[in-house]
Amino acid sequence: KSSGITPRFRFTNAADSAKEMLPLTSIEIQWLNNILNHPFAKCFLTNGEIERLLARFTDKKLFDINRTVLYDSFSDTDKFYDSEPFFETARKIFGAIHDRRKLVLQYRSQYETVSDYLCAPVYIEYSKRDNRFRLYAICNNTVRTINLERIVSAETTDESFDISSAKEAINTYFSINEREMVVSFDETMNVPDRILTEFSCFKKKCIKWSDSSYRMTLCYNSFDKREILIRLLSYGSLVFIEDDSGDVRAELISRLESQLSLSKELLPDAEMI
Repeated sequence: KSSGITPRFRFTNAADSAKEMLPLTSIEIQWLNNILNHPFAKCFLTNGEIERLLARFTDKKLFDINRTVLYDSFSDTDKFYDSEPFFETARKIFGAIHDRRKLVLQYRSQYETVSDYLCAPVYIEYSKRDNRFRLYAICNNTVRTINLERIVSAETTDESFDISSAKEAINTYFSINEREMVVSFDETMNVPDRILTEFSCFKKKCIKWSDSSYRMTLCYNSFDKREILIRLLSYGSLVFIEDDSGDVRAELISRLESQLSLSKELLPDAEMI
């Protein structure tokens, strides 16, 4: 017997109907708004696609996280990462990764020499610590790390590649180049908090060795040696490298000895501490 009640909802088997039935929450709208207004969105969508999506958001009182200004950050690549050549290059690389197609890259080195490479692009990584995009690719059976701001041009070829073997080669490359060091320090000048924050992007383990001393085991790749060295030098005598499977410790000692020798030459009568 009918109750005379008209149902407001009905069951459906359509897979995508839930997306149409359930409205976006305010936090989801704000999240999408911030992502679409970020310059990096142009790496994946065209200007027209971004404008059509933003037109759906009628609430104009959203917090724009992209207006936040970070003064303590790398800014030398900001101008390039907000340019159309970067967006065009990034879209081509993402497309080649998705389609498993090789790329012909024209690359400018730090010495301003331009070279051509036939590469199998595997993935792009964004490093927040130095504000850089890097492409990991296989070029002539060799793993190469390529900074996107140094790519002059990129063209997709019809030649395909096996993504599984390419990923395995890159994982092997990282495993071979992995190094480990042990750094000790105490609580002077709040070093524990500072150094753990400084190396937050690296794999590490830190233990409290005694009442006020700590030991940090830091894992790093050999190609990050220069960055690790610069970061540790800023702490001076507040840190001590007890062990190192790489050559950061040897390079640190060599630089300190060179600095001491130079100081003695410039100030021969000064008392060295």
